[in-house]
Formats: sequence, structure tokens, C-alpha cells
Amino acid sequence: MGMTKHEKEMVEELRRELRETKALRYSGLPAPDKIGPPHESGVFINGWSYHRYRGAIERVWTTASSHGWGHRGPGEPASSSTQGGICLYATKLDALIALRLSKERDLAAYLADLDSKIEAEKEAQ
Repeated sequence: MGMTKHEKEMVEELRRELRETKALRYSGLPAPDKIGPPHESGVFINGWSYHRYRGAIERVWTTASSHGWGHRGPGEPASSSTQGGICLYATKLDALIALRLSKERDLAAYLADLDSKIEAEKEAQ
């Protein structure tokens, strides 16, 4: 016999709670190594980075003096770039781990601040 709509919703809610509870922890993952920008002019490196606030993983390239989005091939001109070389991650997995670690720090600080405000409010009453 199949589940009712209400039972299906309850199962989905339990799955969501389990997934969130599992996620609300320090992962203990080691921070991945970064690749620095090249020192030689005209040399570029392809890699991965993350956007801290959007939570997006992006393909990026860097030279000694600029960086941009996407991957470049030998002899390809940069479609657009931003000043300054940047450090990259070698793999998408490394960038995902780095993003996870960054979010762990951000969210832990946010929750700690919220806990302090809750305690202060309790004491004020």
C-alpha cells in the first residue's frame, strides 16, 4: 500500500532535517593547496576558484598580472580579465572543499553572534 500525501510530506521533512543536521558540523577536511600565479609574463594557469558570497564554483585562469573566468588554451586571447594574478585550486573538488571550509567559518561566526544576542536578551528580561 502506498503512502498518503501527508505521509510523503512527513518523510521528506525527516529527510531534510537529517540532511541539515548532518551538514551542521565541522567537516574536518584539510584545507586544499592553492596554486600561485605564474611569475613569468605571458604564462597562464587554468584552475578553479569559488565565489564566497554566491557559493559558486568557477573555472578561472590567471597570469602574473591578470585573471579571468573560463579556461584558456595556448595562444587564446583573454575574453575579459581583471587586474592582478590570483591563487587557484587545481581541481573542482579542491575548490568545493575550500568553499565548504569558508562557509563553515562564516556560519559558525554568524551563529555564535546570534547565540550571544539571544543570551543578552534573556539576561535583559
